[in-house]
Amino acid sequence: MPVPQSQCTGRKGAFAVTGVAADDRLNIRSSPHGDAPVTGKIPANGSGIHVYECRKVSGYTREWCRMEWNCTEGWVYSRYISEPAATASSYRVADVENWES
Repeated sequence: MPVPQSQCTGRKGAFAVTGVAADDRLNIRSSPHGDAPVTGKIPANGSGIHVYECRKVSGYTREWCRMEWNCTEGWVYSRYISEPAATASSYRVADVENWES
């Protein structure tokens, strides 16, 4: 459901849409269930999804996640979002044994 503009934080997250056909969109739902009303849609190449929480829902293999994207809050099925994996080049590893200050 769209967040009122006065309350919109513009919060960006690390999650992105995955496993959605290029010509399709990921539905944002009002509650964590596939039959819940659609309150928004994220394009197949959407990113910057902020996830507040994920929870197991009876009848589903994976979790549903409460999220925000472009000032729209709601629920998406976790199978269709992913957090980019950190790569080795993302971190600088210090040689603690030979550490100099």
